[in-house]
Amino acid sequence: TKNMSQFGGNYNLGPNYSTCGGTSMATPHIAGLVAVLREFYKTKAGIPNPSSALIKASLINSAVDMGFGLPSNLTGWGRVNISRVLPSSGNNLFVKDITIGLGTGKKMLCTMPYIDNTAPFKVTLVWSDKEAAVGAVKTLINDLNLVVTNPTGIIYNGNDFITPFNSATDSINNGEQVSIPNPTTGRYMLLVSAANVPFPGQPYAIVVSFKQQPGAPITPSQYRCINLRS
Repeated sequence: TKNMSQFGGNYNLGPNYSTCGGTSMATPHIAGLVAVLREFYKTKAGIPNPSSALIKASLINSAVDMGFGLPSNLTGWGRVNISRVLPSSGNNLFVKDITIGLGTGKKMLCTMPYIDNTAPFKVTLVWSDKEAAVGAVKTLINDLNLVVTNPTGIIYNGNDFITPFNSATDSINNGEQVSIPNPTTGRYMLLVSAANVPFPGQPYAIVVSFKQQPGAPITPSQYRCINLRS
């Protein structure tokens, strides 16, 4: 017996199944993926209490463009596919779940020297912001910024997806991303800075998916991050 989907098409699901869609189906799907991500970080990545910011950054980083561009008012960051962030034969994963947080003017710099050019390089920064006042016109309170510098010195600002990718900074969202489909081989620098944090310190999480150069002498967990004073 075939089941007719409300979205069109026939599926051999058997007499006890039907197809459904919309947010009612998307919600349990994402909830299941969140459970998988939490288990991975707790049991495989040595993060005993992964933050909600880390989980959200992982979901966003894994998302695939559905044909509307990223991000999109229609599909957001795209279709979630956590296989793109979980370590596998085709990709590497580097994460930082920072609980102490940043105050205004503080920065964290990460160095990733062995990036290969055969897979996309994507960085996602997320933080759980302080709640805004009821009726506030601008709801972002603590403003962090993401900046990526490639091996040739080209700078990419978080959420600036228009060439030259460094002419604007985002001061309204609590999630920023840099996505480089065809990265240059070599050393990348990731800078997280606190542009304005009236309620310090602001915890945050970064998730980086990439391919490491074959034969590189270190693993992604050994990439160096340091805190800067200014």
